[in-house]
Parts: sequence; C-alpha cells; structure tokens
Amino acid sequence: MNYKEIRNFLVALVVFLVIVLIFRLIADLMGETSPTGPIKIFSWIAGSLVALEVWEIISR
Repeated sequence: MNYKEIRNFLVALVVFLVIVLIFRLIADLMGETSPTGPIKIFSWIAGSLVALEVWEIISR
C-alpha cells in the first residue's frame, strides 16, 4: 500500500465520521434515543455512500 492509497482511505474515513457525527447531533437534538433509530441508520448509509464516492473521486 502506498501513501496515496493510505491518504485516500483516511480522507474517506474522516468524511464518513463527520457525516455520522453531524447526523448523530441532529438525532440527539430531535430527541432520538434509540441507537437503531431511523436518523442514525440513515446517517450510516449516507456516510458510507458519500465516503465511497469521495474515495472514487480522489483515487482517479
């Protein structure tokens, strides 16, 4: 694994974590307490899709 691949992975990971944390904050503000609530599940899906897209874009 070279440095470019490691950097791409770390950028995608940071993007994923930021999206999940933002959605978790929104869910907490809306009073969602369940770890499997719809907002938190949506955050994992949205975060994964965006992180994959970011990875593909910066890997070109």
